[in-house]
Amino acid sequence: MTNIQDLLFQYWYLCPLIILAIGVDIYMTEKKKNLKQKNKREFFRKNAENGKEFEKFIGRRFEELGYIVVYHGIEKGKFDQGIDLICTKDNELILVQCKNWKINNKYKINHEKLKAFIGSCTEYVNNNKLFHKNIKLKFIVSNDILDKSGKKFLEKSKTLEYEILEFKE
Repeated sequence: MTNIQDLLFQYWYLCPLIILAIGVDIYMTEKKKNLKQKNKREFFRKNAENGKEFEKFIGRRFEELGYIVVYHGIEKGKFDQGIDLICTKDNELILVQCKNWKINNKYKINHEKLKAFIGSCTEYVNNNKLFHKNIKLKFIVSNDILDKSGKKFLEKSKTLEYEILEFKE
């Protein structure tokens, strides 16, 4: 017999244990992967809920000021075209984007996000033929999450108002 055959003959009883160990390893790896996916889904669900609560908080502030508020982001979800709140009073129309991102979050508001919001608002006004309205665009956040390019853009912008309103979850 060869060395491998000798070893197999002497330790044959270990084969089921090795197979069992491999099976347990595969099971635990899958379980960890499923747990990560579940935690990720829960994280995104919680963030979405926090975002909706912030939108409601901001919307109530406009209602207290006498505006009629359409909770566009909550009603339309991902199809809101970047406009979370549509606030109207008399001849005034305020289109609002709300962001409830944490300061230590890796995401920041940059000039591209601000420009995209202005573009979405322009499209909304054009599609709904709202040219006769006194239109304001507001980007309201719960924390200071503006990067350098966003700050530079806002310094030059005459169209977009940027506001930080603290929000306790």
